[in-house]
Amino acid sequence: MTQSILWYEPPIFFYIFVIAPLTYLAYQAWNLALGWRPSALRLTLVTLTFTLSDLLILGLVRWIGWSHQVVMVPYLGMSLSRLLPILLLALPASKATRLGQPHPPLRRGALPVLWVLNLSLSILAVYSIYIEPYRIQISQVSLPGPNLASGEPLRIVHLTDLHIGPITSRETDMIEQVNNLQPDLILLTGDYFFFNTNNDPQVGANVRWTLSQLQARLGIYAITGSPGVDQPQVVNGFFSQVDNVTLLEDAVQPIPLGGETLYLVGVSNLEHNRDAQALQRLMAGLPPEVYTILLYHVPDMASTAAEAGVDLFLAGHTHGRQVGLPPMEWVYNLFMAYSRGLDHLEDTTIYVNRGIGVEGLYLPGIRFLCPPEIALLEMSPSFPALVTSYTYP
Repeated sequence: MTQSILWYEPPIFFYIFVIAPLTYLAYQAWNLALGWRPSALRLTLVTLTFTLSDLLILGLVRWIGWSHQVVMVPYLGMSLSRLLPILLLALPASKATRLGQPHPPLRRGALPVLWVLNLSLSILAVYSIYIEPYRIQISQVSLPGPNLASGEPLRIVHLTDLHIGPITSRETDMIEQVNNLQPDLILLTGDYFFFNTNNDPQVGANVRWTLSQLQARLGIYAITGSPGVDQPQVVNGFFSQVDNVTLLEDAVQPIPLGGETLYLVGVSNLEHNRDAQALQRLMAGLPPEVYTILLYHVPDMASTAAEAGVDLFLAGHTHGRQVGLPPMEWVYNLFMAYSRGLDHLEDTTIYVNRGIGVEGLYLPGIRFLCPPEIALLEMSPSFPALVTSYTYP
């Protein structure tokens, strides 16, 4: 990935011929709303300085080799967000103009306010792209369920949405932290690539290396993620070259624990109705008294899992919303009932992991108040279902 950060996705022409004219027109509209005639050029240059910094902030993470994420769509969103302060400051003046009232006293303080708002957004962008996505948090969760023959709790590490590109400190830290937990099982619930890198041989080698470093006494089991990310024709061949991980494609895997047997139920994420039928078929073949863990990438299988009698449903996909602020929660709640953490539906326990990686298409590879997550699930018949702690190693 040697392309210049200024010429890769969006090209500099997009900045010059789209962002710059749009910003200038927005300030001209603001001036009309305020009813005063200073040049819009000065205010336009302030915002354009920051939109140029957005191009550098987004492109630099790719240029220095930390990510393969797409830049174009996130850059458009960040650039348009720079225009929000203009609208917020202009609305009171526009209303005053319509009502024939005096304008709010914005003229003298408009430029400093604009600088502060834009600088704050840049600081948040740097933190959300370069710092928080690399601060992996371990979530310790206790759950009622089978334990080991020794009577010790069964320790399961749940990982999801690795979205591996280049090998960075995030991948190496994850490997070290997972192995230090000494899990009995490691369960992976999909999305190992970025959508635009699943055919890249180097990325494939990076994913294989990362998974090959993980260690679990009773094995490592995985399912595929979103079809556009973990393309079936790519992932099936990929996992045949990963010796320490077993891929469960619409399959049941018994795990002997000594005193009893735990059953993993892995369902491929292809199409919801097909996947629901596959789950029902697999569960119908199991005795009702056995303990089952469903591995499925998307949490919208929760109602089907509860109807089928699944004991524990592990999912990912949502990245925990990536931004831990109410607007993102409201948006996610419109589309799926479960987007992060521990929950319950009838007799089924649900855990939606925030994942390790980040969205690489629509959001600019950010995490804010939503750090990457390793979930350590400790199971024993006497344990309650609750999250006991969050730690940064």
